Amino acid sequence: MTNLPHDYYVNLVKILLKKASYADKYRLAEVIEREAMRIASNDIAVSDAKVALVTKLVMGGVK
Repeated sequence: MTNLPHDYYVNLVKILLKKASYADKYRLAEVIEREAMRIASNDIAVSDAKVALVTKLVMGGVK
């Protein structure tokens, strides 16, 4: 799998969340969390962004 631009992933998540049930949002957050763990990053800002995205998903979605 290639590394696609960050904006692509953010836009994809927003599209998926528009029609997702709460259970689907939770599963999506788990997938994103696993993927974030897979991608090693020494950049604190990138790590913080991943954590923030998963937190927003679990707490009710991205607006």
